[in-house]
Amino acid sequence: MVSVAKHHQSATKKPVSATSALRCEVRTKRTKDPGAPTISNAERIARRKKLVRLVERLPEATATLQPGHDHMSLEVRGKRFGWMLDDHQGDGRLALNCRGPAGANKMLVKAEPDLFHLPRYLWHRGWVGAWLDIGKVDWSAVDAVLTDAYRMTAPRVLVSRMNAV
Repeated sequence: MVSVAKHHQSATKKPVSATSALRCEVRTKRTKDPGAPTISNAERIARRKKLVRLVERLPEATATLQPGHDHMSLEVRGKRFGWMLDDHQGDGRLALNCRGPAGANKMLVKAEPDLFHLPRYLWHRGWVGAWLDIGKVDWSAVDAVLTDAYRMTAPRVLVSRMNAV
């Protein structure tokens, strides 16, 4: 029976033409944004470290480097509240994407479009993105967004510990 099932699968597959394969590649392959700002590698590392310091000051929060990527998962007690993305899918950008209150992401993008953006795949869930590779980053705004994401995700005990300080 196994060989019959395999034969049926191979017989029902449609051959892929070179044109349709190329169209698929063009749709899925991302390239660097030619209008994206460029910062030096040393500056990129310094900004990553600055973000890690902001995360580590939050009770029990961690920034964990993902194996095989330059991305960091921002978590508190195993719950993710953000991502630090470095060259995500080849876009060449350095960004922070994190949870946010409903509707806040669109307001932030409207108020500061050079700093904030709507992250792919997550913006409709309230997540907000902040570009960390622009000339002058407003770290107080980044810290506020990061803190809000943490407060939305962390257990009440940790949030109350944060408020007590």
